[in-house]
Amino acid sequence: MKYEWVVPKNKNQEIFDQIIESRNISKSQLNKYLKPNFFGDQTDPRLIGGLEKSIKRIKKALDIQENIGIFCDYDADGIPSGAMLYKAFSKYNQNLFVFIPTRQEGYGISEKSLDYFSNKKCSLVIAVDVGITAKVIAEKFKQKKIDLIIIDHHLIIKDLYPKSALAVIDLKNKNEKYPFKDFSAGGLVWKLLYAIHLEFQMFSEPEIKWFLDLACISTISDIVPLVGENWLISKFGLIVLSKTKNIGLKKLIEIASIDPEKIDEYSVGFQIGPRLNASGRMADPIDSFNLLFENNRKNVKILAEKLDKNNRLRQVQMKEAFCEAQVKIEKMLKKEDKIIIVKSENWQEGILGLVASKIVDKYYLPAIVFKEKKDQLIGSARSIQGFDVEQALEKNKVNIESFGGHKMAAGLRIKKEKYNKFREAITQFASATIDSKLLTKKINIDARTNDCDELNLKLYYLIEKLRPFGEGHRQPVIMLKNVNISDVREIGKEKNHLSFLIDRKLKAVYFSFPQSEKIRNRENYDICGKIILNTWGGQKKIEFQVIDLRQTTAK
Repeated sequence: MKYEWVVPKNKNQEIFDQIIESRNISKSQLNKYLKPNFFGDQTDPRLIGGLEKSIKRIKKALDIQENIGIFCDYDADGIPSGAMLYKAFSKYNQNLFVFIPTRQEGYGISEKSLDYFSNKKCSLVIAVDVGITAKVIAEKFKQKKIDLIIIDHHLIIKDLYPKSALAVIDLKNKNEKYPFKDFSAGGLVWKLLYAIHLEFQMFSEPEIKWFLDLACISTISDIVPLVGENWLISKFGLIVLSKTKNIGLKKLIEIASIDPEKIDEYSVGFQIGPRLNASGRMADPIDSFNLLFENNRKNVKILAEKLDKNNRLRQVQMKEAFCEAQVKIEKMLKKEDKIIIVKSENWQEGILGLVASKIVDKYYLPAIVFKEKKDQLIGSARSIQGFDVEQALEKNKVNIESFGGHKMAAGLRIKKEKYNKFREAITQFASATIDSKLLTKKINIDARTNDCDELNLKLYYLIEKLRPFGEGHRQPVIMLKNVNISDVREIGKEKNHLSFLIDRKLKAVYFSFPQSEKIRNRENYDICGKIILNTWGGQKKIEFQVIDLRQTTAK
């Protein structure tokens, strides 16, 4: 893939100072990274719109032992969110009923769930990670005299707003006064429990902190911006997760071969989260929910192994689907195309988003991937920076049965007979609105130097203070200008990685380097990448993980 390098001006500053300046981090913000204060760096949750009404109604339901329903989405944000509510409420009330739809049943609050909660005689239902477009079903809850509280973080569509709900917590509301707007559903649930602690002292401060393992999983897994309070939740949540009391999570960590002392954002985003997600993608999401509550070690082992097996099945099916998609794309893709739309009856619904993401990674074009069913197509869309995929669907909703999501990702359903019209309309919309400049992926470089000695342990540990990294707060990228490379070797089973030395002293590794590029020994290059630590053999050595390189054109 060709990259556009966004290089900062050459300044006579130390690398860490360049990083801070390039990210416009103020002194007070830097102090929050270097010396974070978990409770002190937060805003009082009682400022959140809809929250005061919600916690008063929840307290009443807990006090008088009402039947309480919990509806949560089937992913690694919704399930931990529902689990937090269940764990917290069960301290005071055992009359709790959980409904998690399968992917086949579809996203969102359904008639089936309404019937379930009605049959269980629930007088209060809390929906998490769903509901902000549930106008019609919210009215039916009200008709049945079931109070509905919605905790969601998706975009609000005015015509679909659930005004019949007792309370709605969604910081995307234009009248919202709370300063931070980008929580995951799990982050919002944690804030709600914290508010209950502050207002009613129903949970102790240590109890509130122990919920951070689940809040952290939901925050990192849902790829919300890892800044502000999300960063705090993730930073301290990773510490709690490394010491978790939850035996289900402990077993999942063990099965994923994660060292608890080394748990980081990668462990959550690529090992724990996918396993919790796997049951919703491949089987029944209730398995993931049950794992978080099961106390019998034998049952925990069975459930954790089941999630791991589903995750491996997901990996196999995704690889097969992506290979099939590639064949289709190579046949139909034209040079002028600015979006990829592909369909198959062979693909599992639960992997559509993953396949779309892989297509975006490979072709750097927005992608919509459909599963063909009898009379309809179920789709998942992923986008690139600068193209609002939800807006694209909104502009073409005449051809769509239902959709929802945000700028970078969305889900949708269309009737089979409307596929060609939909494809044509979205293709035209993309062609008209996507500037060709957006189709070159950018590497935003934070700092530059021509002296690799500046990449040392002191710098590494300073950068580590900024962890965890994620969406909106990526790991700093450093450019080494006009450096010499030597001892170039192809490594790996398939010889698709490179190892070499920079200025004969700094070891570098270049994973999945473009085979078309010929990297020449004893030539000078500009190289951008990330500083990493190698601890093999008990020794600590700084290395450089290459993202891209190009021959130096001028010294």
